Amino acid sequence: SFTLGGFWYARIYANDTSGNSNVSDRFWFTTDGTAPQIFNVLPANFTYVNGTASQNFSIRVVDDTLNASNTTLHRRVKGATSWTNTSLTCERSATTFTCGALVDLSGQPSNRTIEYYFDTSDNSTIGNTSADATNPYNFTIDRENPKPITVLQRNVDTNITIIRGETVTLAVRWVDNLNISKAVLETNETGAATNYTNRYTSPTNFTGGGEAQWS
Repeated sequence: SFTLGGFWYARIYANDTSGNSNVSDRFWFTTDGTAPQIFNVLPANFTYVNGTASQNFSIRVVDDTLNASNTTLHRRVKGATSWTNTSLTCERSATTFTCGALVDLSGQPSNRTIEYYFDTSDNSTIGNTSADATNPYNFTIDRENPKPITVLQRNVDTNITIIRGETVTLAVRWVDNLNISKAVLETNETGAATNYTNRYTSPTNFTGGGEAQWS
């Protein structure tokens, strides 16, 4: 037997009953004992997605002899007993494969959790998985818009005219299923509604309670 993970050559000798013999040319081969390595799983585990008609599921696989036809996405609604299996399409660059599939999730309702995992194998039939059926990844479908619950004007009475040079702080509190990533401040100070987020202190991070604040 040959040690896995090595580079080998061999010849074949033959003898007949008359005492004649010959030998074949030398041939080379590699024994593969390494499973495909899976990286960059998308969607990421424990996240929220919009769940569109073309939701991307993808992985990056590193292997010398990947059998791309054996790279599969397994998915189901959380709590279901059976899995839906989808073969991934892979693009190769040297020993790295980017494998993915677009799945229609538009019929799934908001707040539904989807479980999923990937598996693959190479031409040596050595396989690997990212998570598995007993411990899958999951994400939740989120199609609910953030809701403003409080609009605040601080440092000035709403019945008092603001004088030149006076600092006014504007703030909005929002509620949503997850962290809000972006807020835009729009004013009509030039006569038309315009995005002035970058002119004022921009809330790149929301404070506790989902509050965006500009001064």
